[in-house]
Amino acid sequence: MQEEHEYHYRLKPLLVPGFLLLAGYPVVTAFLVLILKISLLERNILIGLYLVSSLGIIALWIYGRSKYLRIEEKNLLFCSLSGEREIGAEDIRRIALYTSPKGKEIVQIKTLHNDDFYISDVYFPFPELMGDLEQFVRSHSIRSNIA
Repeated sequence: MQEEHEYHYRLKPLLVPGFLLLAGYPVVTAFLVLILKISLLERNILIGLYLVSSLGIIALWIYGRSKYLRIEEKNLLFCSLSGEREIGAEDIRRIALYTSPKGKEIVQIKTLHNDDFYISDVYFPFPELMGDLEQFVRSHSIRSNIA
């Protein structure tokens, strides 16, 4: 009997550029205000952009924290704030492993209902995920190119 494993979404590749933007944006805005003497309307627009960007980054962080993949004995469960999506082994038509031009591995899961799901290295730990996925494919005789 296979035990359940959870793989969580990695937030670092998503949030580090966002936090760098949040840290550097006030410096650029201060430079524009002090050196170029921009108007009050332009300054308020820049502050509004900063606030919208901050809210977007916070929303991404909250959504990313809730996102994970669980491999159970008979199904795959994709979870996030937008809900749970359970895919039974009998609903999976094909699982294929592709390599992007940059060398990143991407797994495509095609279902009988013409839905596509993608798994990449943003789920942690990815090597263990690939091993569990390979075992899942073998145990349920799913058509796949995963060796």
